[in-house]
Amino acid sequence: MDTRYEDITKEELVSRARKARDYSYGGDTLGNFKRVGSIMANYPGLNVDDPEVVALTYMMKQLDCILWATAKGFTPEVDSKSERYKDVYTYAKLARMLYEEKTHAAKEEDSREGYTMVDGSGVPICSGTFTP
Repeated sequence: MDTRYEDITKEELVSRARKARDYSYGGDTLGNFKRVGSIMANYPGLNVDDPEVVALTYMMKQLDCILWATAKGFTPEVDSKSERYKDVYTYAKLARMLYEEKTHAAKEEDSREGYTMVDGSGVPICSGTFTP
């Protein structure tokens, strides 16, 4: 019988246990999700499908692990605190890029000049925008 399925499952269980230790050391196994969720709940109306917000949420997950390790006084096993700091600033840069991409597109939209064509009696017949 092929045991690859069971072997993969065992690898996943070991990996999950190591990661769970980093994210929940001495606490709730789902603590990272709950803590980040509690933080995000402070922003009612936050558009969670905005890519900028997604990047910030990923960043918060890494920051939470750093804070949890610091609060509990342990060294993360899977990724060191230094690696997690790198993830934090990587996600911050990605969020900034997404923000700038979004605001650049909005500025382009605002910079377009509108026009309206009217017939001989002044009734609008079509309108649009010119892109500079």
